[in-house]
Amino acid sequence: MAMMDTNNGGPQGYGTTENPESGLKEVGEKLMEESHVMGLVILEQGKSQMRMITDGPKGLGYLSLIGGLAMVVCSVLGILFRTGPLKIITQVYLAIFGLAILTVELKKGPFSSYEAFISEYFLFMYGLYGRAMFYVFCSTLLLAQWPFFPDFVCGCYLGFLAFVYVTAGLASSKKLTHELTEDQLEEKFKEHDTDQDGRLSTEEFTALCQDLDIEMNLKQIEAAMLMIDSTHVGTINKEDFMRHFTK
Repeated sequence: MAMMDTNNGGPQGYGTTENPESGLKEVGEKLMEESHVMGLVILEQGKSQMRMITDGPKGLGYLSLIGGLAMVVCSVLGILFRTGPLKIITQVYLAIFGLAILTVELKKGPFSSYEAFISEYFLFMYGLYGRAMFYVFCSTLLLAQWPFFPDFVCGCYLGFLAFVYVTAGLASSKKLTHELTEDQLEEKFKEHDTDQDGRLSTEEFTALCQDLDIEMNLKQIEAAMLMIDSTHVGTINKEDFMRHFTK
């Protein structure tokens, strides 16, 4: 009877049957190498998605709308599928917070009638860092609902959104510099107040920044406006503009 060639008994590329330990070691090394490559691909994709959110064309308001809507949806799911009075009460609070976010971001529409209430009891949300801290609070509250997965995902998103707000604010603070006199600043304000309403809209403020060679993306523009606008109406009046640029 012919003897089997043991040199070719193992799978190609994974060692031989004469030395099974060597074959297993080689298999392990190949799996580790493949896992490392896959991990690098996933990491790069994650970085790409983060750059798309932080530097992409969508503004802070758009991202906040997604967060507020997600909170409301997750809260409704929690009320329907979770048990226990404390958990239900928490979901109701989360729904209220989500509606507050939608009210702040949607200047018009079904939530506009509640804006006066929000302005009185959620005034901190009209400031950049106040809003970021509110998102951190909501994020921790949502993450605490684990293992309810929808709340956990929403909590991760709001936590990252708070990070985007803070980084955009810090970046815009560093970039808002100029070498103009007060008279020149007043002239620039008047020049870019195209509708002559005494306030700068997002588009007008963006044009003014470009005129001053201040390069900022939409998120940084919106962050700057949140920091400058003390009237909480989404536009910048002359007093706030001069106060910020001459301090």
